[in-house]
Amino acid sequence: MTDTLPSPPGGRTTHQAAEIFAAWLADLATAVESGSATALEELFTDRATWRDFMAFSWDFSHSIGRDSLVTRLLELAKAAELGDLTVNTEQPPVILDGSINAFFDFTTKDRIDRGYVRLVDAGERFAATTVQTR
Repeated sequence: MTDTLPSPPGGRTTHQAAEIFAAWLADLATAVESGSATALEELFTDRATWRDFMAFSWDFSHSIGRDSLVTRLLELAKAAELGDLTVNTEQPPVILDGSINAFFDFTTKDRIDRGYVRLVDAGERFAATTVQTR
């Protein structure tokens, strides 16, 4: 007899979490590339936060709330030439308390960077509530 692990909160498997995260990251890349504030807004909760630790500019910045986050992300992504957003292969997404916690890699014109996102179930979609980049 083999023991099985209980289903994670929300009934999602690690594989499903990875698929949800990959789709969210692809949508983020598309929205940033097109410069669409409307498309970006759909990817974040109203109270989302973003902390950037010198990934986009040579300082630390913190955006609180979807509106300021989207505006700042579009501005900095364009200036830093954000690209190559990929799922981090070293650390698979983790389900914790029903949210999906995941890492991603990306490039800017100056360097290779890493990000973290916490996705929560926002009804019809998953949306980021916390983003950190470094």
